[in-house]
Amino acid sequence: MPMFDSDDLAALLRPRPRRQTSVEIRRQAELAALRLVGRYGHCTVSDLAAALYPRGKCAVQSAQRVVRRLVGHSPPLLSPRINALGGRSVVLTRPGVAFLELHGAIARHGMDLASVAGPTFRHHAITSRFCQTQELLGTIAWTEYAIGLGQAALSQPEVRHLCGKLPDALLFTPDRSTGPHRAGSIEAVEVEQSKKGKTSIIRCLRQAERASNGASIRGFKLCGVAFVFENHLAHASRIERVAQSIWTPAERVRFTKHVRLVSVETRAPLVFGDWKVHPLEI
Repeated sequence: MPMFDSDDLAALLRPRPRRQTSVEIRRQAELAALRLVGRYGHCTVSDLAAALYPRGKCAVQSAQRVVRRLVGHSPPLLSPRINALGGRSVVLTRPGVAFLELHGAIARHGMDLASVAGPTFRHHAITSRFCQTQELLGTIAWTEYAIGLGQAALSQPEVRHLCGKLPDALLFTPDRSTGPHRAGSIEAVEVEQSKKGKTSIIRCLRQAERASNGASIRGFKLCGVAFVFENHLAHASRIERVAQSIWTPAERVRFTKHVRLVSVETRAPLVFGDWKVHPLEI
C-alpha cells in the first residue's frame, strides 16, 4: 500500500504561497488610507483606525503610524488640518491625488475643504463613520461627497431620480448574480444632526414610499431610508410623529418597514460608541 496518494504528492509539490513582506503590508495600508480619505474628503485618525484595523488591539497606534508616513512622505500625500472640534483631520494633497490616480481612483485634493473646520464637520463625521461601519458589514457606501466626485455607480441626476432628492449617503448591496456596481439594492441615508423642519423630514420619508412602490433605475432598486442620529437627541420621536401625521394606518403598514432608525452613542468631543438600529414604530 503506497504511503502517499497522488493528491498528497501534488500538495507536497505545489509551491507554497509567498508571504507578504512588512514593506508590502505597509504599502497596502497606506494605499487603503489614501483611498479612504479620497472617498470621504477628510478623516480623523480614529476613522482610519476603525476602518483599517476594526479588530486590532493597537488600531489607533497603527493608524497614527500610517498617517505619519503619508504626511512625512516627500512630497506629502496627506496634510493635517485642525477640524471644527479642535482635533486633527487629514486631507489629500495634490501629490496624494496624483498618487491615487496612478492607482485608478478618482479623487480631489482637500486643501480647501470648508467642511473640515466649518459648521458641517460634525454632520460629515457622523455620516462618514456610519458609512464605514456599514462597509465593514459588507455593503458599499457612497457619501454625498463621493457621489459628487463621480465615485458612485449612480450620477447625481440618477440619485435624485431614484430617491427624489440627494440624500447624505447611499448604501449599496450588489446583486451577486450580476457582479459589482451593475445592479442591487440602494438604501438612502439621512443624518439628523440639527433639528429639521417637518417639510424636510417629509421629503426624507418620501423615500420609504418610493421604495415601497418599487423605485429603481438601471437595475438599482431603492429599498428604504435610514435615519442616523446621536442617541441623546430626540430625533426618533420627532420622525415618528411626522410619519404618523402623514401616513394612514394602511400606509404605515406598507411604508414603515422601509425605514431604519439608527442611533449612536457619543462622548465629547466626538468619540463613537455603539450603534443601535430601531424600527419605526407608529
